[in-house]
Amino acid sequence: MKKIIAHFRATIGSGLLALIPIGFTFVILKFLFDMIDPGVKELLNLIYVTPNIPGVGIITLILIIYLTGLLAKNILGDRVMKKLHETIEKVPGIKSLYSSARSAIQVVSNSHDPDYHSVVLIDFPRPGTKVLGLLTADLGIIDNKPSSAVYVPTTPLPSSGYLLIVPEDEIIYTELTVEDAMQVIISGGLLADDLSARIGESKGSTS
Repeated sequence: MKKIIAHFRATIGSGLLALIPIGFTFVILKFLFDMIDPGVKELLNLIYVTPNIPGVGIITLILIIYLTGLLAKNILGDRVMKKLHETIEKVPGIKSLYSSARSAIQVVSNSHDPDYHSVVLIDFPRPGTKVLGLLTADLGIIDNKPSSAVYVPTTPLPSSGYLLIVPEDEIIYTELTVEDAMQVIISGGLLADDLSARIGESKGSTS
């Protein structure tokens, strides 16, 4: 009987772990759909009468994003997007928010860029407690020690985080990719089963 109960509890737990991310994603997507679809349709109605079909606003938004992507991929479009970013970053009140969000997105999206490739472990917020971070820059000698800039994303939204200056001998390098790190951070550690097997030695340590 105890084995049956233990099996039932374990299976229920596995089911919850499988369904919670799906349910969370569904709720977020539904929230975005309910928020964006009516607004986009109202804007479209200013141009032409939009049929009252659920999803028309979302489809139109996807097409706009796609066309913007095509524009951004060519030389002229790249210049236009850079000018747009520069203009937005000059607007008082939203400069800090916009710059922070844009930088965080660039860190995540440039996972194949050598500047953002190293996923590391550092002591934070106190010695003995470690967090995952993204190595973003070599800062040279600071306080008589070779140091690097490490961006520490927060859970569950990695778009916010901390920029820390860390001595090289206090950095532990891992074999994790940026995508792996994001999965661990966003899931709150639920997807960190094999984390210990993929952590290397610190750069300053000796074997």
